[in-house]
Amino acid sequence: MLRRPEAVYLDTTYLRGLAYMAPAVVTVQGAGYLLQVAIAALLGPTELGVVRSVDAVLGLCVIIASVGMPSLAVRYVAEIDDLVARGQLLARLLLIVTCSGLVVSSVVWALSSRLTDISAVPYLQRLVWVIPLAACARTALNYYQGSRQIRRYSVLSVSVACGVLPLSLVAVSLRGLSGWVWSRYGAEAIALVAAVLPLAGVLRGVGRLPSMYSPWRLAQVGGVLSMSLLVRSSLDNLGTLALVAVGTPTSQIGDYGIGVLVMLGLLVVPACVGSLALPTFVRRLSRPHALRMTFHRTARLCLAATVPLSILGIAVSPLVVREIFPAYGASIPVIQALLVTVPVRSLTTASGALLVALDQVDVTLVANLMILSAGAVLMLSLTPTFGIVGAAWATVGVEGASALVYGLLAKRGLSCHRLRTRESNLIG
Repeated sequence: MLRRPEAVYLDTTYLRGLAYMAPAVVTVQGAGYLLQVAIAALLGPTELGVVRSVDAVLGLCVIIASVGMPSLAVRYVAEIDDLVARGQLLARLLLIVTCSGLVVSSVVWALSSRLTDISAVPYLQRLVWVIPLAACARTALNYYQGSRQIRRYSVLSVSVACGVLPLSLVAVSLRGLSGWVWSRYGAEAIALVAAVLPLAGVLRGVGRLPSMYSPWRLAQVGGVLSMSLLVRSSLDNLGTLALVAVGTPTSQIGDYGIGVLVMLGLLVVPACVGSLALPTFVRRLSRPHALRMTFHRTARLCLAATVPLSILGIAVSPLVVREIFPAYGASIPVIQALLVTVPVRSLTTASGALLVALDQVDVTLVANLMILSAGAVLMLSLTPTFGIVGAAWATVGVEGASALVYGLLAKRGLSCHRLRTRESNLIG
C-alpha cells in the first residue's frame, strides 16, 4: 500500500518530463537530422553521402573532445544541491571540454584526408572548428537536466530551433553544401550562447569543490565514459564507416543514409526517456527497490513507445519513399531493416543510463569494445557482397547483441547495488 503513491508519482513525473523533453531532444539532436532530410530532398544522394560521411567523423570527434563532460554534467550536478558548487562544477567541465575540443579540432584538420572520402575532405576541414562549440553546448545544456530544470532546457532548445532551423533551410536551398556548413556553425554557436547566458550568475560564484570533483578525477572518469561513448557511437555509425571502408559509391552511402535518418527519427522518444532516466536513477540510488522499479518502468515505456512506431514505419515506408523521395527507391529495404532495431536500441538506451548512474562506465566500455569488434567483422563480411542491404541487416544483429549484453549488465548491476546498499545499512 505504501508503494502505490510512489508509482503514480513516477508515472506523472515521467509523462510531464516527456512532454517537455521531447521537443528539446527533437531540437538539439534533430536539427542536423532535419537538415539532412532537406539535403536529401533538395540536392540528392551524392550530397547526402557527403553529409553522412562528414557527420560520421564529426560525431565521433565531438565525443572524443567532450571527454564525457556532458554526461558528467547530468550525473554529478544531480547529486549536488548547493547552487554555487554546481556553478563551479560546470565552469570546470566547460574549461576541460574547451581545451580538449581545440586539440581534437587541430588534429582532425591535419588528418582530414585520411578520415573520409576525398570528395568530403574540403567540408570536413571547414567544419572541424564546430567540434569545441558542439562539445561545450552539449555540456552546458546538460546542466539543466542534472539540476532538474527540464522545462527551461526544453524552452531554450525549442527557442534556438525556431530561430536557427528556418535560416538553415534557406542556406541549404540557396548555397547547397556550403550553406549546410555555415548553418552547422550558426546552430551550435547559438545553442551555446543560449545555454550559458542564463547561467552567467551561477558561473561567477566563488567556492571550493570537494576533491572528488578535482579536474584530474573528472578527466579520468570522463575519459573512460568518453571512450565508452566513442565505441557506442562507432557502433551507431558502423554501417556508414564500413561502406566508406569498402569503397562504396557516395550515392549508395546516401541511400543508406536515408535509412539511418528514418531510424534516428523514431529514436527521439527513447532518447527523451534516457535523458530523464539518468538523473532519476541517481536520486534513487539510496533506495534499491525504487531504483529497480524505476528501471523496469523505463524499459517498458521505451518498448511501448517504439514497437508500434517501428511496425508502422515498416508498413508505410515503401509508399512514403516512392511518393516523396522517389530518387531513394533503393533505400526501402534498408529502411525496413533498420526500423527493426528501434525497439532493441531503446532498451540499450535505458540500460546504459542505469549503468552510468551506478558508476559502471568501465563495464560499458568493455562491453562496447567486444560488440564493436564482432560487429566490424560481421559488417565487413556482408557489405562487400550484399552492399547497403547487408550493412543494414548487420546493424540489426549488432543492435540485438548490444541490447542483450546491456540488459544482462543492468540486471547484474542492480543486484550488486542492492547487496552493497544492504551491507552499508547493516554496518551503519
